[in-house]
Amino acid sequence: MGAAQLMHLIPDAVETERLQFAISRDGTPTVLLVTCNRVECVWLGESSSPDDVFVDCMRERAAAHGGALLETAIVRYEGLEALRHLLRVATGLESQLQGDSDILGQVRISWAAARSQGFTSTALDRVFERVVNSTRHVRLHAGFDDASRTIGRAAADVLAERLDTPWQETRVLVLGSGAAATSALDALQRYEPAELAVSSRTDARAEDVARKRGNVRCVAWSDREPAIANADVVVFALRTEQPLASEHNVSSLVTERANRALWADLGMPPNVQPTVQHDSLEILSLGTLMTWRELEVASADRALAALEREHDLIVSHFERRRQRLTVGATGASRVPREAAAPQSWR
Repeated sequence: MGAAQLMHLIPDAVETERLQFAISRDGTPTVLLVTCNRVECVWLGESSSPDDVFVDCMRERAAAHGGALLETAIVRYEGLEALRHLLRVATGLESQLQGDSDILGQVRISWAAARSQGFTSTALDRVFERVVNSTRHVRLHAGFDDASRTIGRAAADVLAERLDTPWQETRVLVLGSGAAATSALDALQRYEPAELAVSSRTDARAEDVARKRGNVRCVAWSDREPAIANADVVVFALRTEQPLASEHNVSSLVTERANRALWADLGMPPNVQPTVQHDSLEILSLGTLMTWRELEVASADRALAALEREHDLIVSHFERRRQRLTVGATGASRVPREAAAPQSWR
């Protein structure tokens, strides 16, 4: 299944809470893990109920957007393979931008949300605690344990290469207040544009983001369309069910100008309809941005070697305590990876 068919599988905040409740309803300790391009159910125990409920929900989401969820869109792991997969996800080795610095934070947020609602257990909490600690070691050993390896930073660097005008004459707008948006905002500040603004569906969050950065202007959500039209560079980084920019409204969002406007779409699902075109506009999709910045082969080799060591240490930790790991993980990725995971239980 292609990316366009998978893009609506990533739930928003409300749907995430509902899905977490649904997969935990039989009492099995679970964590619903939602990152930029994947949604996964991780559980501890022999029950297959979380897997069944998760897949049914994903099928319903796909059907609601006019598609069918193919088996190739679902990946399942069990036991030590599930643990290894969780380590790879947290480290950023399963991300579109490999080594993405934001992923570990997203794993911790998902785990904390499930734990605060009472959906985890002491044993599952220990698994996540060990994975989070091990991830730091892997990232450090691989040489990408830094805050700059983010989708937002990659977007800012690509925009800097494509920009036709001096930054001192460029007006920039970032839409969103999550990890991708704030990392893009911080990276763009380095270029000292003429104007840097932020807008979010929740004005209070946008105001907080702007206040923490000092020289960033907050734009009310109700004023977003004229702000988009007036900006030379726009970064879209929202999680929305429907695109903000489509073939129907693009003409009102782009003014005629001597130099083309640049848009970077980091949204999940895409905030800009893929078929949008305009003579005064260049759109950088997430796929374009990710091919620009790849993890070096040497770093990948170091990361994989460190990951295997950390995996063995975690297994030894639980075996010494005579705690059998029965971990299950079922996930749906927005963009299937070339190194496809096994399609059935091991």
